[in-house]
Amino acid sequence: MNFTRLESGPVLTVSQLLLRATNALVAELGSVAVEGEISSFHHAVKSGHMYWTLKDATSEVRCVMFRSDNQELEFPLVDGTHVVVMARPTIYPSRGQFQLQITQVLPRGRGALHLQFEALRKKLAAEGLFDSERKRSLPFWPQRVGVITSAEGAAVRDIISVIHRRAPATRIVLKPVPVQGREAAPEVARAIEWLSAQAIAEVIIVGRGGGSLEDLWAFNEEVVVRAIAASTIPVVSAVGHESDTTLSDFAADLRAPTPSVAAERVVPETREIEIALERSLKRLAGGVERQRRRRIDEALAPIRRYGFRRVRDRLFETRQHWGDSLGGIAWPVAERSQRAAESLNRGCDRIPSPVRLRLREAGIRLDHLDERLKAVSPLAILDRGYAVVAATDGAVVRDAAAVHVGDEIGVRLARGGLLATVDKSLPEPETEVAG
Repeated sequence: MNFTRLESGPVLTVSQLLLRATNALVAELGSVAVEGEISSFHHAVKSGHMYWTLKDATSEVRCVMFRSDNQELEFPLVDGTHVVVMARPTIYPSRGQFQLQITQVLPRGRGALHLQFEALRKKLAAEGLFDSERKRSLPFWPQRVGVITSAEGAAVRDIISVIHRRAPATRIVLKPVPVQGREAAPEVARAIEWLSAQAIAEVIIVGRGGGSLEDLWAFNEEVVVRAIAASTIPVVSAVGHESDTTLSDFAADLRAPTPSVAAERVVPETREIEIALERSLKRLAGGVERQRRRRIDEALAPIRRYGFRRVRDRLFETRQHWGDSLGGIAWPVAERSQRAAESLNRGCDRIPSPVRLRLREAGIRLDHLDERLKAVSPLAILDRGYAVVAATDGAVVRDAAAVHVGDEIGVRLARGGLLATVDKSLPEPETEVAG
């Protein structure tokens, strides 16, 4: 018997052929999502594996789902159920039969989108695009906020309304884009890249109002997710309602449940800042007043000591005594006293020089002390136009709240005093800080 020479390569065994065919399938297709109807379903009790046929109107393929993969099924599999499966195409070597090795099963409809969502989420997460270390904090009070959404939807109206109410001085840079349909994803990605490159905003809000999974799908597209991750400006994702989750939420620096909440997170309430500033100014004014009073108390402390008061009282008594006495002496006597004083002064010239020097130095020191006492004297303060107000019990009144309408108060002036009745209590004037 003669054999024709094989020019294509060596002769393969059946096992080798099936192995090469399986490897070619894996290299060409990898994991695929397939939709069809379950038929001939069988769950092997002993092994736990599941077997069925997946078919459409004209074709069918055998399927196997091993026990390790079917433990997390969320619904029962029965004949006639329309499903979407994620599977690896293989060839069963014992029979040379093409089959799908199932790893995940979802109901038909949203099932295919869920499979795509999970597959892309795992891929981008493995690249680190969703890592928390990448997240950046938002500016406290941005002067410009970039908004990427539809120019006609409710989302843009909500964002503009909230920002204008909370921070009227903040400008909004709107980049209108379609948020649904085939062109939505590339347009959203280009808008993010443009705002990031121009650097005309300090933070970006990307989003839209609510809708179905299909309506929101543009924000699950890989091109949008990568644009958000690559942005040099912090990005806030505000897609749909609170229950909706997109891949853009994972990549953004902050996820907001709605567009309105995104606007609230981006800008502060300026009225709250004004109130905080008012409180700070009042605390500052109070601190300045307390410091002023403390300095006055420190300056007046020496003259409040008992020893100083005793010396002051003795000097006052002596001055008054000699003033009264000289006032009642007849002119001749006073003249003789004056001549006696002059004689005493001339006699002082005969005091030895060292003694006179010490007396003169003591006099100079006494003069200096007198000047210092005059500087801190309450009488000097009163002479500049100030007054001391005291209650009927003699306590000095420092606060208008300490007296009431109808109370009598005493007012000590530089010369004389007044007895007055309180007609009205005025609030403390506000302090204005310049600059």
